[in-house]
Amino acid sequence: MQIQNPSNFRGKINIDAKVLVIGDVTHHLDFTGYNALLLARYWHIKWKEVSEIKIIVNIDYHLFEGFVNDITFRMASDPSVQKEYPRMYGTGHYKFSTSWLVHYGPDGLTFDPQGAVDLGSIGGSAGVTVAVELAQNQNTHEADAAFVSLILKMKMGASGDGFSFGIGPVGLSGIGSSKSGYSVDMPLKVFLYAINRPSKEKTATVPEDLLSFSVRFVENERVISDAHLSRLDDWISRVKRDAPSLTGAIKVGKVPILLSGYASTTGSTKINDKISLDRVTSLEIEIKRKFESPTITFVRQAKGNREAEQKGAVPAERRVDIKLDRAQAIKAVQAGGL
Repeated sequence: MQIQNPSNFRGKINIDAKVLVIGDVTHHLDFTGYNALLLARYWHIKWKEVSEIKIIVNIDYHLFEGFVNDITFRMASDPSVQKEYPRMYGTGHYKFSTSWLVHYGPDGLTFDPQGAVDLGSIGGSAGVTVAVELAQNQNTHEADAAFVSLILKMKMGASGDGFSFGIGPVGLSGIGSSKSGYSVDMPLKVFLYAINRPSKEKTATVPEDLLSFSVRFVENERVISDAHLSRLDDWISRVKRDAPSLTGAIKVGKVPILLSGYASTTGSTKINDKISLDRVTSLEIEIKRKFESPTITFVRQAKGNREAEQKGAVPAERRVDIKLDRAQAIKAVQAGGL
């Protein structure tokens, strides 16, 4: 693209810019435009196949102070004229690149700017000078529709008024005191769309009230009563309703059920051991019946009154605790969905 006679200057600025999409295969995309406007480029990034986005820019300028007349302007290409009037003429060549590393996150693309690299700029004549300032930008959040952009700001004026040839960040150089100082901004933008991104895995969880439950027994009772049986029904109904894949794993024995039987401190240790075991057996029968499966795996523990926290005929000590292993339950949910 060419800019003719920018503002108060005579001459031209030639700008050539391209995008390199670097990965398993490197793709070259040329920027095109008109009237100091470069059109945005678009590209689809296959997931994990692109590692870097690079913009390479070439700028050549041949500029004269705007006060020169047409005759002088035509003569100015003569080296002898340029030597005679060095301050009215300026030429230079920029070649540089900026780049971004591509990162792939669970929700899409992000980019890490790597700054500018000078690839062999030459210039700095005594007359009109063009300084180049750069600003990199990119989306701040992971997204499938993402972008990178380079703001290219060219500042031109007389070198004697504070302008100097070089590349720097935006705001580094000033317009100076030159009455003919001029600045033009050119955004180079690349829109990038991620394709073939794998679906984000959901973290499987199992509600706590499905992993553990306690059923109480009446004093000296070895078989669960109807009143307490209804509470067991509620727990099994919730497991079936809220975790169907976990239910299936329980029924085929992939998620064992731990049954720990307890008794109060009334009676001897030997009797209480037998009572707690009978309670476990009673509950095992009911669980098989209500899950409608004879292949459920059980781990049985008859603890009697050895772990009782309170003495006497305390209802809380007459119980069977039901527990499911958390890791095995989550694995079952991940395999089939909660």
